[in-house]
Amino acid sequence: MPSRPTPGTADRVRALLDAAADAVSLLDPSPEGLLRSARDALVADLAVAVPSDAGRLAVRARAAGLDTGGPLSVVALRPAGDDAPGRAVDPEQAVDAALAVAAPGATVVSPAPGELVVLVPGDGGPLLAALPATVAAATAGPGPFAAVADLLRRARDDVAAHAATGGRGLVRVPALRGLVHRLGDDPALLGFAADVLGPVAALPAAAHGDARDTLWALVEAGGVVADVARRLGVGRPAAYARLRRLSGLLGLDLTDPEVRTALHLALLVDARAAR
Repeated sequence: MPSRPTPGTADRVRALLDAAADAVSLLDPSPEGLLRSARDALVADLAVAVPSDAGRLAVRARAAGLDTGGPLSVVALRPAGDDAPGRAVDPEQAVDAALAVAAPGATVVSPAPGELVVLVPGDGGPLLAALPATVAAATAGPGPFAAVADLLRRARDDVAAHAATGGRGLVRVPALRGLVHRLGDDPALLGFAADVLGPVAALPAAAHGDARDTLWALVEAGGVVADVARRLGVGRPAAYARLRRLSGLLGLDLTDPEVRTALHLALLVDARAAR
């Protein structure tokens, strides 16, 4: 190992040091805990990796016992509530039995308290299906090791978005909610929401709140006006009247499913920005 790396060799030296540190940890008389720590650290670095990091991280992954030669999927898990009164759910206990039958060769890591990530050779779908309904889970992939950083971000974002809504069980995050969570403060997405909801944002405070409540009721009811009325606690004639006013204000046909999808996306972006 050179004491003064020459220009252009710093990344190779860093990769060698990372791999050496992981290899030394495996020589410990009781390597299990250190191996787990090495894998946890690897996933933490994958979470913030850029494409140029893939080669260096692959070296560390192989040193930690991961197979980087074939496609991998990422399954992210979080507790989804209590499976019995007063008893918190442990996602690690919940996943153990499922791993044995559905994901041989999988690697379990814990990148954050209360969260598990499973790196699965091939497709993560069988593991997702085998898990009990005591955890919230999302999967991304399969893909090559070079894509694992992106798959990891997608799976963790999806399960975090689901957990933020209080969701339970093994369900994929709705595509729109997961998209909003991943894109965050993307200017194009924020601009789209502002264009769609601009006329509503310009209303006085009381009317503004009523309009948003009505739009949320509309998208959550799938356009069924009887359900919109029930959600708003008004009669159907009043619900129809509100929707007609909003249709005119926005210049949109609220009976069009594509329009309602655009409204749903805009409302999700607006709600996220307001938090």
